Amino acid sequence: MYNWDEFIEKLKDCEIKSGYAVVILTDEVRVSKYNGEIALSSEEYINKLLDMRVFDNDCELHIFRSDVGRKFNCRILKNDGTDMYEDYQILEDNNWEALVGKEKIKLVNHIRYDESGQAYIYDWRLADFVGRSE
Repeated sequence: MYNWDEFIEKLKDCEIKSGYAVVILTDEVRVSKYNGEIALSSEEYINKLLDMRVFDNDCELHIFRSDVGRKFNCRILKNDGTDMYEDYQILEDNNWEALVGKEKIKLVNHIRYDESGQAYIYDWRLADFVGRSE
């Protein structure tokens, strides 16, 4: 469990230099480009934060909590050499300035195998926003 300041320190240690941030607050969802800084610095927004994903094509840092007032959980998921596959989802209501020209979100599913060799998705992460032809 982490508080906000501990999360910011983890983010500094992460290898994400440029990508996107998807932020879910109690009353809105925000999508923005990420270039090394988080735009959520005011206490008001931190108090309303439920979930945030900062990501690029190679790594995602995910912070989340079940309710306001609780500490944050945090996980980092990287391209780690395990089996993965990409999936794309269409963005139907794309009215975020950061996503002009982007029509899909790229997801990366991380795969493991059970003792019988059956594959399963053990985790997934956001990777990018892409245009129609990408």
